[in-house]
Amino acid sequence: MMNFIKTIGAFSLTFFLSVALVGVPKSISDFLAQDVSNGYERDANMSILFSADFTPKEIHTTSVYKQIINDYAEKSKDLDDSDLPSDFQAAWRDHMAAWSDHANLLNQRGKHCKMSKYYINDEEFARTFEEQDAEITRTWFKVLSVARQHGVVIPRNYY
Repeated sequence: MMNFIKTIGAFSLTFFLSVALVGVPKSISDFLAQDVSNGYERDANMSILFSADFTPKEIHTTSVYKQIINDYAEKSKDLDDSDLPSDFQAAWRDHMAAWSDHANLLNQRGKHCKMSKYYINDEEFARTFEEQDAEITRTWFKVLSVARQHGVVIPRNYY
């Protein structure tokens, strides 16, 4: 009987230590759900732009689009990932860096006149915008991949 109690105690201690070191996958699920909620809010705000008579190029250069992206990037960057596994944190922070770069591009676009050395012409803006969009997508799928490695089941609406 004493060996059984020692075995249960050792198992319990090991389990609780592994949870403390790795984090509880449910926490990653909650974290992702909050970011997806932020994304839905971002998309709902953007629907106003898409319902107006703008071309995609015009949408991406409006001050409204810039503000929506800045708000989303700030809100999601402020999510607390400190209790999550380090590999998930690294993937998340890469994703947030991609969003931050995108917000910086939009902010830079509106600040400089054509005479400034920081001016971005339409062609360069479009190319950089596409590259950043691809990077945001790539880093998001990395976040989801790492979450899956921690046992998180990713809902279809996260893709």
